Amino acid sequence: MAQLSTKSASVIANLFSYESGNRYAIRSDGHVLYKNPLTGGWKDWAIIMEGLTPAEYVEHKLAKGWVRYRRGMQPGYNELREMVSDGVCSATDGCDSVESDGRCEHNFPAWPLALKMI
Repeated sequence: MAQLSTKSASVIANLFSYESGNRYAIRSDGHVLYKNPLTGGWKDWAIIMEGLTPAEYVEHKLAKGWVRYRRGMQPGYNELREMVSDGVCSATDGCDSVESDGRCEHNFPAWPLALKMI
């Protein structure tokens, strides 16, 4: 598993992608880590291409529809299991009453679909 902070790098932004349901941490050294409720730990995802600063990368992702992560945006494992067993889920944008393998009226996936549980 990847480390959020090292002796030479710290997290400059925590972002969230509605499409994937993943949380992303952008470090000052250009490494991008990701995490979802099922994997539990941080994993390496990408390295920002040369010539682009981490701050510019954050602005680029925000322009693409990613948002700054807020605590509680992702459901926990038990909540996800309950959604799947009930067959009624919330979508990654917060819409309710979505089928577990479907999308809401705004075209965002249900949490189990986004996290590839089904």
